Amino acid sequence: MKTMGYKWALSRYPAKSDRTRKILELADFGVGYHIINKSRGKSDDVIAAFKLPVCNPLPLECTYASPAQISSLDRMDAARRGGRI
Repeated sequence: MKTMGYKWALSRYPAKSDRTRKILELADFGVGYHIINKSRGKSDDVIAAFKLPVCNPLPLECTYASPAQISSLDRMDAARRGGRI
């Protein structure tokens, strides 16, 4: 079975929006997002990482993760799935 490739993308979300609350909820349940700045204050924006399929264009409000961030995100994702890289 062939798997779809992906790249890690990062996006910043306003601290107190409905969309941000939903992203935080999904991340807490282990679905789709990893929160980069977990130790932020309540009024600080949320920076979240997610897997973007390589066939999708990068949304304007997003950036690609750096190599160091990719390594960390891959470890976080593997831990979430109960495995190792």
